[in-house]
Amino acid sequence: MSQRNVKIFLFNGKIVAAYIGDLAFVFKGNITRGTAPSTLIVFEKDGRYLKTISTGYEFERFCIDEENKRIIAYFIDREEPLGYFNIPVE
Repeated sequence: MSQRNVKIFLFNGKIVAAYIGDLAFVFKGNITRGTAPSTLIVFEKDGRYLKTISTGYEFERFCIDEENKRIIAYFIDREEPLGYFNIPVE
């Protein structure tokens, strides 16, 4: 399985973490790779679960744009690999 550069970020007193779910392999022709996350999970700093954000696409990396209050992600197998969305957490 390939090494993914996915991290956990703190934003506005919340923890934002990538979540893969089931571990599996993706077969595309004769190329095999590990699965990547397509979901982010948000927690309070004390560990209480707040919400799950489904991106709809697997991503390799993500970061928090604190100034614009959004998540920026590099998506795998998408025509436009770079995408962002507002952070739906108050």
